[in-house]
Amino acid sequence: MLRRILATIVAALTLVLPIHAFSQENSIPQNLPESRALDAELAKLAAAGKQSTQIVDKLRKEVVAARKDVDRARLVVKAIGKMDDRVAKLLRQLKPMTSIPKVRTVAKFLEKNLKKIQELLHKVRAKVEKFDKEKLEPWRKKLSEKEDELAAALTKLNELTQSVEKTRADLAQAASLAAQNGKARQALERAAKGVRPLVSKTSKTITEVNAPADAILSPLTSLRKSFGSFWTVEKSLNDMDKQMKSTEKVANDLDKVLAKKISFKLPVPPFKEVSFTVRQVLEKPGEVMDVILKPIEALVDKVLDPILKKAKIEIKPPAGLTELAASIDSLGPMIDKLASQWQQLEASLSEKLLGQVDKLLASLKSLPLARK
Repeated sequence: MLRRILATIVAALTLVLPIHAFSQENSIPQNLPESRALDAELAKLAAAGKQSTQIVDKLRKEVVAARKDVDRARLVVKAIGKMDDRVAKLLRQLKPMTSIPKVRTVAKFLEKNLKKIQELLHKVRAKVEKFDKEKLEPWRKKLSEKEDELAAALTKLNELTQSVEKTRADLAQAASLAAQNGKARQALERAAKGVRPLVSKTSKTITEVNAPADAILSPLTSLRKSFGSFWTVEKSLNDMDKQMKSTEKVANDLDKVLAKKISFKLPVPPFKEVSFTVRQVLEKPGEVMDVILKPIEALVDKVLDPILKKAKIEIKPPAGLTELAASIDSLGPMIDKLASQWQQLEASLSEKLLGQVDKLLASLKSLPLARK
């Protein structure tokens, strides 16, 4: 690297120059025009590198946040599917109860409420699961790849910036010494002249990369804001979960009560004990002897009434489902457009920026003075 060249010059001059020569001001003497020009180019490269580092770092952080948003949105898609299955299961559980006297009114009320919700859930589920497979999953993969690429670019930019700053310091010191020694001055000027075009080209390349990187930030931020419809549904599903638990408890309690056996000793010969389930009493009261029907019905009412009083629970459909389905229509094109912009940036990062920096470093290492 150039620093090795400069170190070689400094070391050589140290042997022939007095110690006070090192205390000279950190600037390039006028009689070293190529070194002065190189220092100016290095200053431009350092400024471009710092600006690019800021842009790439900001973009990388936004990409990380966007990837987390996609992960969260995909969880919402799964939650919609799970709630759809959950409501369908509850409807199947309630279906037999809709024909049983005494509980059918409540069962039909709950069934009617849940059917409307299930129809909406199922419709939106089909759309978001298709969107997840066709857009979110590949977009998540691309964002993850970009995280790695931007992290690599950031590391390279930081390395370059630090290297340039150190090289400028070494160049200033070497120039102050070389200005007093003809051979050293010629060697330094020759090295500076050889590397300057590559430094200039790298600086220009970094500046060119900054534009497409900066251009992606705004649409990426806008895309993240467009995921708001997912967060609305996420919250409403959490709210619905509490209502569903109450309704599921009612259905489970009804199932248990309907299966519950009631035993009663006949008050007439043969005075034996008979047993009936609550469901039998409600569905086929004619099979129960008149002499014990009323007492058994009283027992049935006693176990059913506490549940039925809690049964008229009206579940509200999750808020934002319709809006979510509509937002997907615009989210898809936004993702496609960004993916296209990423291809341009990817080419700039891999082919221009990283390639040019590596080429510059390799060229510096291959300078004749670097082997001395």
